Amino acid sequence: MNRRRSRRTEPPGRGARTTGKREANKIEKFNRIKRAARELFMTIGYDEATTRKIATKAGVALGTVFTYATTKRDLLFLISNDLLDEARHGAEASFQRNRSLQHNFVAFCAVFYKVLQAQPELSKLVFRELLFYDSGIHSMRALANRARTLKSIEALVVNAHERGEISLPQPPDFIAWLLFSIFQAENRRWLALDRRDLSEGLSHLWSSIVTVLNGVSVRPVVQKVPESVLRTMIAELG
Repeated sequence: MNRRRSRRTEPPGRGARTTGKREANKIEKFNRIKRAARELFMTIGYDEATTRKIATKAGVALGTVFTYATTKRDLLFLISNDLLDEARHGAEASFQRNRSLQHNFVAFCAVFYKVLQAQPELSKLVFRELLFYDSGIHSMRALANRARTLKSIEALVVNAHERGEISLPQPPDFIAWLLFSIFQAENRRWLALDRRDLSEGLSHLWSSIVTVLNGVSVRPVVQKVPESVLRTMIAELG
């Protein structure tokens, strides 16, 4: 009598357990790499913390690091994107429609100041590297965060205009970009101080914003540079 040979099958649930364990190992490596990068960036400095040193500290192969970040700069944003997302969400929640533009904007920025104050050295690195950050696995998230931040500031500008508080000599997105640029410059100034007092930082930011909103010219200045003036300036450069 012919006996049919039975196929060996995995015990119920074994495949799921294997997959679950594999995913848990990936997450555990991912977190070790983030912790190692953060610690080395903070202790020996960004420039000295090579990807090889980070891999060694994390206890993983160098190639494993590059499955989570394409460059060292990408590693920096791997560990800072969560921080920036958290700050943006808190900043958006600070908005109050009946407040002035400068009040809403400085309250918006205050959330970032508070987050950055908790990790000033890491924040310095982020601001230094963010300026030209346009490549790497995590660049899209960092750039998307910046774009959403700009849109949130634009909403503050539009609200101020709808309340009759400001005019719009330029489109709202341009004014938002200008305010954001001041915010970045103020952040760099503040982070460079030996003592980062939150009240001092926000007061300085308020004065900068008010100066821009009030203006400094006795008479109105043309909004767009005349073509003849632009040509002259370039010609003078030689």
